Amino acid sequence: GAVRAYGGTTLERFDTCSYIWFAEHELRPQPLEPAPEALLQGGIVHAVLDRLYRQPPGDAARPTPATVGAWTGRATELVAAIAAERELGGSPAERAVRRGAERLLGRFLAEEAGREGPFEPRLFEARFGEDEASEKPALELDGWSLHGAIDRIDRTADGRALVHDYKVAGKVTPGAKFEEQGKLQLPLYLLAAQDLWDLAPAGALYHPLRGTRERRPRGLVLDQDRADLDSYGLVGTDVLPGDRFELAIAEARERADRIVARMRGGEIGRDPGPPPGYRDHDVCPTYCALAPICRRDRTPVADVEREPEEQ
Repeated sequence: GAVRAYGGTTLERFDTCSYIWFAEHELRPQPLEPAPEALLQGGIVHAVLDRLYRQPPGDAARPTPATVGAWTGRATELVAAIAAERELGGSPAERAVRRGAERLLGRFLAEEAGREGPFEPRLFEARFGEDEASEKPALELDGWSLHGAIDRIDRTADGRALVHDYKVAGKVTPGAKFEEQGKLQLPLYLLAAQDLWDLAPAGALYHPLRGTRERRPRGLVLDQDRADLDSYGLVGTDVLPGDRFELAIAEARERADRIVARMRGGEIGRDPGPPPGYRDHDVCPTYCALAPICRRDRTPVADVEREPEEQ
């Protein structure tokens, strides 16, 4: 109850299952096995993209077809430097992590070289919060505050903002499924861009860096800005008219308010899955390893009708 500021991923974890949040953030069991390779690789990729966009190899703010080779070469150098800083690279598994990071970065930068339009990268690891490393204060909401670090914010000359979040994953969540999958970070980051950096939200996108069959970014985009973002290959259901775009942000804020109230009230239960009415409600996530602690009966409840796949 004494906690003042919360991070977006913390709120999402509670929304996924309050007991998972309780175990990870309060009980804090220490894993016996090494950090997963995906976690190591994700840390390297994020650090490389941060440094690369802050000090690009050339005058342009992002790679172009003519300069993508220089960007990819610089990214490879940064992978080696960051791996050395983190004392990685000696074992075959660690070398595989490095090579995998290089491939992910090379593919992403090739896609970036095809982006066009007025949005240009301007802010990187944009931190806001109560610590000295933050460039902006925490975002004050309804009796609580939000802190975080936005991977990247692109902006236009007239002050419109596009928020980016890199995910070292094969799939990311579309905007229409934010509530179902407990996603809050992107809409809350749009609020931060608006209130702390005085920018006009145009959209926010997750980038699936490990995607194979489908690599289009997903999230929320304001329909009046779609023409300027055509090169992202947007999915139609992620593009919203102004009233629905604002409603999506407002609903995420309300969900975050409810989560904070439950946290402060100590409402910890074994309540996995999305809200009632969605598929997999009250079903434990397959990745959860806390069964020996929570001892919940994992027999799934009756399934609800599956929603049709997006086109």
